Amino acid sequence: MVWGAITYDSRSSLICIQGTMMAQRYVDYVLLSLSLPCLQRVPSALYQKNYPQPHTTCISQHTLHSVQMLPWPLLSPNLSPIGCHLQSLPLLRSEDELWQMVDREWRAIS
Repeated sequence: MVWGAITYDSRSSLICIQGTMMAQRYVDYVLLSLSLPCLQRVPSALYQKNYPQPHTTCISQHTLHSVQMLPWPLLSPNLSPIGCHLQSLPLLRSEDELWQMVDREWRAIS
């Protein structure tokens, strides 16, 4: 899994998480080390998340208790601006080649 965060004028680093995304890994790797530091740089930031299991657990909700959230409409298509950009990547031969391409595309987002 690949995770990153964007704001109107910046982006976080990009991380690759191997294996299954469980709630504690989501909190440790995505929220605490990536998303929340990015949000803290923007005074009136809103956090957008969808509803997969790791996002809705008690530990995830507790970690986000002081964050202003942007509601995600139920039964909606993917509203992520990142998802649309990354879907245009070509098919690649290896995981390493994929990571290099994703990293290059991520750095192109300004």
